[in-house]
Amino acid sequence: MTAITRRSALQIAAAAAFSAHPLLRARAAGAIRQVFVGSYTNASGEAIPPEFGARGADHLSRGIYSFDFDAASGRVGSARLAAEVSNPVNLILHANGRTLYACRGQNTRVQGQNAITAFAIEGGDLRELNTVPSGGGGPTVGVVDRSGTNLLTTNFSTNSIVCFRLNADGSLGRRSALIGTELRGELPAPQAPGALAAQPPGAAAGDSGVERTKPHAIVLSRTQRFAIASEIEANRCHVLRFDAATGALSTHGYAADDSGCGPRHLCFHPSFRYLYT
Repeated sequence: MTAITRRSALQIAAAAAFSAHPLLRARAAGAIRQVFVGSYTNASGEAIPPEFGARGADHLSRGIYSFDFDAASGRVGSARLAAEVSNPVNLILHANGRTLYACRGQNTRVQGQNAITAFAIEGGDLRELNTVPSGGGGPTVGVVDRSGTNLLTTNFSTNSIVCFRLNADGSLGRRSALIGTELRGELPAPQAPGALAAQPPGAAAGDSGVERTKPHAIVLSRTQRFAIASEIEANRCHVLRFDAATGALSTHGYAADDSGCGPRHLCFHPSFRYLYT
């Protein structure tokens, strides 16, 4: 295995920051926390998004990495490989802090769809529980509900919002909801950069009848009766009714943004009276 230096770890984290924030898990009641970072992998010559720049031979990424973080001093430990897995681009932490989910991109197709993988957290290591198809392409930023029985996320590349039921051990169960376009078979061929810019927000994609909304992130309201998803190409936030008992989703309404704003990430104020994008 190629050694991961502190500099390499920072480069991995910088690349992952475009698509996945580090997840912190408290170690007991102390100030030391475990940080997990997703990445685009390239050890086997897989494609790297060009906006992330060229990689040197000593800057290979092999999956999800972890390191200690001392919240009191701000010091970090050395990065280590927590799980060798292909393109774990976006990470979601279970409500109980014992399970981590990787929304995977690039070459991770299962039944023609990109994959989501569940891992049990064992210190700084991760043990794979199971892998399921995401229902589309490019699963992105998601959330586990407070009850710990549902995982919600978005399929950015194929314009859908999904919910999966979670089993008692944290593994992924059946898909309980899909709002938008359901992908069947292979993913569509990648489009050239800027190809979507010529289409008005929410326009149909050619003759396919697929509305290009590009949902990127989803959060839950304080009561968790509603889920809100940011839709970049549609320039809006999609508000959905959410039933935690069944994992059902249905459209409640939309909050329109100005043309060209492209809402991407979402963050609630601690009071839950305001939502920022």
